[in-house]
Amino acid sequence: MRITWVRRTATAMALAAAVAACGGGASGPGSDPAGTVKGAFDAMASGKLDTLAQYACAANKDEISSILSRTDTTGALPSGFGDVFGSMKISYENLGVKQTEVTGDSATVHVTGTMKVTFDDAKLKDFVKQMMAASGQPVDEATINMALAAMKAQLSGTGTTMDQDITLKNEGGKWLICE
Repeated sequence: MRITWVRRTATAMALAAAVAACGGGASGPGSDPAGTVKGAFDAMASGKLDTLAQYACAANKDEISSILSRTDTTGALPSGFGDVFGSMKISYENLGVKQTEVTGDSATVHVTGTMKVTFDDAKLKDFVKQMMAASGQPVDEATINMALAAMKAQLSGTGTTMDQDITLKNEGGKWLICE
């Protein structure tokens, strides 16, 4: 069974998490890079994924909007990909956000902690069934359950350790992700 869309889903979810890590709070990007990053994590944890594109710099905004709007105009993800976000809940443990550098219109913020993803099984199962059908794969119960288990194994569990530097750019007075 081919489940390359599962890998693409994991990659896109990581991208969305990176946007959240580099963006701003629920009210939008701010003038303080570290505060912006912390606010973005808060927005992500509260399920406000539809606000994440506003935290992306002009060069990345369309790609993020495409993924989160459930249509991928880049052709890299299956149609309806964004539906998976409705089935997930993201949380963070021991989140650390520290501004490490600001030089002109660039800033670096170091992020540490653990990101956990959990799913509403019924919603995720419906998404998996749709993606398998769209890609011409069998949609019998056993195959769907196997794909669902593989997807959950890749995307959930004990958590993903975060220990990374995030680069932000100041565009129009707002700190935005642009990596």
